[in-house]
Amino acid sequence: MCGLGIYAYLQQEVANRALIGSYPLEFREGLPEKFLLWGMGLSPLTPLPVQANYLNSIWAGTLAMFFFSLTLFSLGEAFGGWLAMFGFSIGVVSTISSWMTYKKNCKHKVASGDQEEP
Repeated sequence: MCGLGIYAYLQQEVANRALIGSYPLEFREGLPEKFLLWGMGLSPLTPLPVQANYLNSIWAGTLAMFFFSLTLFSLGEAFGGWLAMFGFSIGVVSTISSWMTYKKNCKHKVASGDQEEP
């Protein structure tokens, strides 16, 4: 569970730093920087490798929430376990929606003939 949480955090940081580096200097400081990935992470304008890192962070975080829920259940914390399971359910819906958006963006890039930079 901790490994998945760390993996999710690292994937999110990689995507966030790559996305921030592609924007003008006025977006690199302050409040917009903190929320830029969540707003632009799966935008068609975002490079596909950044989208892939962002998607990896979403599914890893969702899976970590599932294992956290199981841990709470095994410790006898039923309320916390159900609360975490509810968070996991929301994460599953978000992950599926994000995956569908990512696949649509991949098809759009292939159909338009855009080339990704290495």
